Amino acid sequence: YDCMDEHSGFQENSTDLAQVEEEIIHQSSTVLVSSSYLKKSVERKKAHKIVLLPNAGEYEHFQREHIDSCVVPEDIASIKTPIIGYYGAIADWLDVDLVEKASMALPHCSFVFIGRVMNKKLDELARSSKNIFLLGEKPYELLPAYVKAFTVCTIPFVLSELIKATHPVKFFEYAASGKPIVSTALPELLPYKSVCSLAHSHKGYIESLKKALKESQSLVKKRIEIAKKNTLDMRGTVLERVVQTIMFPKVSIVVLSYNHAEMTIRCLESIRLRSFYPAIECIVVDNASHKTEYKKIEKYCRKNTLHFIPN
Repeated sequence: YDCMDEHSGFQENSTDLAQVEEEIIHQSSTVLVSSSYLKKSVERKKAHKIVLLPNAGEYEHFQREHIDSCVVPEDIASIKTPIIGYYGAIADWLDVDLVEKASMALPHCSFVFIGRVMNKKLDELARSSKNIFLLGEKPYELLPAYVKAFTVCTIPFVLSELIKATHPVKFFEYAASGKPIVSTALPELLPYKSVCSLAHSHKGYIESLKKALKESQSLVKKRIEIAKKNTLDMRGTVLERVVQTIMFPKVSIVVLSYNHAEMTIRCLESIRLRSFYPAIECIVVDNASHKTEYKKIEKYCRKNTLHFIPN
């Protein structure tokens, strides 16, 4: 079971969902969780095995070199800089009161939001504000071009139970660009507080934006290094190991060897090249072959990291 969110935090979910999820957790041999918060929650529900698999970003898509080569789209190119930028879902977890205070405290800045608007309060605020802009949803492939226009990247979320359980993908995408990042104090971002500003109050958020607008280039490389260490490929490698352990219990193939080294090696090569089951171990037991034949078998096993037992 892949537990990605605190489902009770979504307004549209029924109260029955918690019971259904608990049953799924009990039935699952392994539960994947995307945050430390969810790990603690699932531990209380007595999961059999829990694997923490945090979210990650597609580094190549958002890396600085790619962004630098992008052409800034017209709709954001016409907006006055500096730009405080956000992309993603614009739902009830976005702190509209915070955005309003920040936009009033920093009237020389433009606050740009990219994504489908499901938050009526922000929609109404943007209509009455001169420096808040809602650009709507954009294709994933164009997001780096919009990030290029951002002066500061932001995550202005309300710290609800839903958000406390969130491990934001966009943090690693922002980090890959090297741009300054200002967020409300999401628990899952605490390990990265040395490269981003985490605000615990509205006042703190505004002060963090002011500092980010004047930031030097000193943290750019550190953010990029963090993004490089949190990629989808890396998470995929972990997930592959987890799936293989669950779906493919280890199978041991024992091959008896006595002289006739070339024939035994052809047998082992057949297993190595034609067996696609991902959890095979091969054990070669040599029954006191002649010295020359023994050495051939032993050398082959050592080269291909097979278990070799001289009997």
